[in-house]
Amino acid sequence: MFIEQQIKQLANSASYQRGVEYFEGGAVRKITRQGNTFEAKVSGSSQYRVSLEIEKSGDLDFECSCPYDHDGICKHSVALGLAVLSEFGDSFKDSQKSTETPISEPITDFARIFEKTKSKEKLQFLQGLLQKDSNLQQQFVRFMTPVAKAKKTTEKPVVQSKTRVEMLSTGVYEKLSNLTFDDKHLAKYARKYGYDFDEMLYDEGDMLYDLGNEIMTDLLKPYADKLLKVLQEGKILEATEMWLGVYEGCISATEPQADEYDMMGDFVETSTEAWFSFLASAYTIIERTLFAPVEIQQTINLLVERCKYLDKEAEKHDDEVMGVYELKVFEPFLMALSADPETAKYLYKSLKTNDLLDINVAFVVLKIAKITNDDKLHVETAEYFADSDPDIAVQLLQKYMGQNDRPNLLRVANKVWPRFKDRFNDFVIANISAQEDAPLHLQALESRCVGKISLTDYDSLRKYWNEKQRNGFIDEHKIQWKNNGNHLFLSQLLELENRVSEIKDMLEQMNWDYSRNLPEMLQITAKYYPIECSKMTTKRADAALANGQRGRDLYQRIASWLEALHKIPELQQNTLQFADYLATEYSRLSALREELRNVKLWRK
Repeated sequence: MFIEQQIKQLANSASYQRGVEYFEGGAVRKITRQGNTFEAKVSGSSQYRVSLEIEKSGDLDFECSCPYDHDGICKHSVALGLAVLSEFGDSFKDSQKSTETPISEPITDFARIFEKTKSKEKLQFLQGLLQKDSNLQQQFVRFMTPVAKAKKTTEKPVVQSKTRVEMLSTGVYEKLSNLTFDDKHLAKYARKYGYDFDEMLYDEGDMLYDLGNEIMTDLLKPYADKLLKVLQEGKILEATEMWLGVYEGCISATEPQADEYDMMGDFVETSTEAWFSFLASAYTIIERTLFAPVEIQQTINLLVERCKYLDKEAEKHDDEVMGVYELKVFEPFLMALSADPETAKYLYKSLKTNDLLDINVAFVVLKIAKITNDDKLHVETAEYFADSDPDIAVQLLQKYMGQNDRPNLLRVANKVWPRFKDRFNDFVIANISAQEDAPLHLQALESRCVGKISLTDYDSLRKYWNEKQRNGFIDEHKIQWKNNGNHLFLSQLLELENRVSEIKDMLEQMNWDYSRNLPEMLQITAKYYPIECSKMTTKRADAALANGQRGRDLYQRIASWLEALHKIPELQQNTLQFADYLATEYSRLSALREELRNVKLWRK
């Protein structure tokens, strides 16, 4: 889970404070969650759709439909982040606790006591356990069924399994494709789900989006409920038939019968995401349930066969519309299934035999390698996919770090850093010195300096760069920093390289109404050009007021400009005189006088 400080770091102070006010004022409406992605509408001058994705690295990725395009995230994103922390913070903590592995002492005690316990007593415990849980009874019967044990473990799924998948797929496809979202049907849906039809149509799509989610939930959730039930009974093959059948129905139904308001967006994506969002608890059941080995193997065979079958059908018919399997969405399912060495080996063999070993199952193969203690497979897989996925690269780098294998560490770091610079800048700088690999270390330092606007990183780079390199670096990025509003950082670099006249030119060209850090820039420049900065400031302030501009924000800005100049000894008298002039000339502006008084430039 993330913390409030991360939100503060992503927003400027004004946006953060306004976001707090929005959150505390109840501007964030109902939050929907799919995995680690959260969405909600936030009410401001309009209603905006805001989303937050918590990435595997722990970074926060916000998106908002508002027009804000300044420094940091917007106030609506801040409000959503705080609301997610408030509503889901405890559940994240519980989730983290539940996934933690207990300390090894209880496991050691179990192994010792189990070894010493007589078979009769073990059987007595098992009988008592089974009597208390009907689901365990079902699993036991399923596991011990002679018919299931007698089947060959290498046989492909029976014809009935494929038939059930296709029948279910057809049923789901028809239900999805028959959905109709014209005015007539939307009015009926609105009444059913408690929406105001007229308000919904003029709500910039937000209420339509929510209604679509509710309709999709009602359509697919019954399948998920039944799937979870049969899983708890130990019927992994039957559950998988349902899993695949609904999935195939979703990827085949490319659009509803009518969708006049485009409320479903990408229909395949919407339906498949909804389907898999219902199944989060299924993965825990699979990990904790002992299934009949033959059914697990039949399950793997069925998934592989359906994947290959749909690929061939799509290729045969050259049908771009026809759905094909995306094995990445089955990653949690396959990870949960690979809980023991025998299943893991069988799964790997099936994936390899059917030419399905690609990036979509890379993490599954890494888990298989871990479960089977196959270090060679782990290294080969991580090496092959390291430059395709940063999380895999992290695993490989940590492995070589742990082994103190510096040659391989440097080789892999040089391989993955160009692909994932922002992700690996910190790692390279912390673990690979300039003495060990100067080009890589300095490139990472330069990349982080630009990405994080870090003066500390620039100071480090100056030790290695000559004057030409330093000035070339500034010239390369100065337009970017200006456009991104990082004028202060650029000013600090220009001062370090004795190019202060460029700061003065920048001040003259800037719009002072919207520029942040202007007081700091004035203070830097005034040390070298005091008279010019004083004239520039008084001219801007007087012109704004003379032209009729008013408001507390303007008065605070003017006061901050004068306060910055007042810190330059030779300008102190000038700033006091100008402040007195403003207070006298615009004596009716009590708020202006108050702001000048607040910065101690006017005491009357």
